[in-house]
Amino acid sequence: MVADLHTHTNASPDSELSFRDRVALAAAAGIDTVALTDHMAVHDRLREPIETVDCTKVVSGVELNCSTAAARIDILGLFVDPGRMRERVGDRSVSDGATRRPPEMIEWIHDCGGAAMLAHPGRYDVDLASLVAELEMAGLDGIEVRYPYNEYTFVSSEMPEMPKTPIDRIETIRRDRDLLPSGGNDCHGGEKTYVGTVTIDDAWVTAIEARHHRYA
Repeated sequence: MVADLHTHTNASPDSELSFRDRVALAAAAGIDTVALTDHMAVHDRLREPIETVDCTKVVSGVELNCSTAAARIDILGLFVDPGRMRERVGDRSVSDGATRRPPEMIEWIHDCGGAAMLAHPGRYDVDLASLVAELEMAGLDGIEVRYPYNEYTFVSSEMPEMPKTPIDRIETIRRDRDLLPSGGNDCHGGEKTYVGTVTIDDAWVTAIEARHHRYA
């Protein structure tokens, strides 16, 4: 079984895919578990941290943006309680958390029963080891170590020379900190349809779900 724990629907301003289209696209790509991680929003169709839709497991997630002294970053909440998180961010992306600090965003995720994962770490032009150490002190649970950097570079001139930190270095930082691994395609739909480009093993999903139970 394979999974993709970073995708978007039309609850995000930069995606046109409906909830149903997102699940169908994942299923067509052979993905058994898909997380919906919309920007500062939780889709109103989500009712539980994990549910089954047409034989596909759908994980309730969110992508929260915030800022450190060094960079604006994104933190994924996986297996969040959708109702509790929706009370904070709504069901459509209308607010921006970029002025907030990571400890607050990680606390939001934990308070809503989710595991907090650093999204696409290779996109940040920073000393990643220092950033991860700072986030770990705030309660970070894991890091995305699989992400379609080459595909994003291909379609977007806004993201040249990716990843900023080599992928093997990202994995070394994660392993040295004993943080959980995750990954996903960050698929938005349209020209950014990378679903199936990278996948993660079901064992990774199980480990993240187990961490979620610490906070639930």
